[in-house]
Amino acid sequence: HGSAASIIMMPVARDFKRYPSYGRDLRLCELDVGLAGAWTKRALQSAFMWKLQGHPGWQLIPE
Repeated sequence: HGSAASIIMMPVARDFKRYPSYGRDLRLCELDVGLAGAWTKRALQSAFMWKLQGHPGWQLIPE
């Protein structure tokens, strides 16, 4: 029974030139709470570790 809160922001650093109102693309920002947050956190951590270890396809994972 996992419980977490995960916030995904795009772009991580605010870019007011591309997104003048908030500095972020609100269509790509996401908040997951509870079990969905735990699964999102697990998926992100697994993707980061896959990229860090240089496994096949690591170039496809964005920064």
